[in-house]
Amino acid sequence: MSKPHTTKCPVCRKVFRAYPSYVKRKSRVYCSPACRAKSREARRRERWSLHTCPVCKKKFEGYDLRNPKYCSVACYRKAVLHIVTRTCKTCGKNFSGKYKIMKNRIYCSRSCYHKDRVRQLRGNKAR
Repeated sequence: MSKPHTTKCPVCRKVFRAYPSYVKRKSRVYCSPACRAKSREARRRERWSLHTCPVCKKKFEGYDLRNPKYCSVACYRKAVLHIVTRTCKTCGKNFSGKYKIMKNRIYCSRSCYHKDRVRQLRGNKAR
């Protein structure tokens, strides 16, 4: 077996001894488990950024790869379970449902959508 040689820790710059085979396999890059943990945390922090919660408008740090929207489970539930009431564009009837489903709806049913669509098409042909 070969003799250990000296190498520098990339985190604290401390000189320590390690076998060349360990350094080559990258199993002995840091001088201690604490330095390895600091390096891992620093790399992880690079992928975090500041986001704004759409429910409470609070700023929070989130992991970019997961594309966070809400600062907490409570805000997520408020957004998803929030009940919204809308007025149908065709018949004027009020209808309600969860915000996440209702945010783009303007008709209470498919039949009202089709009635309005037919009215729009007939209006365009008359011109």
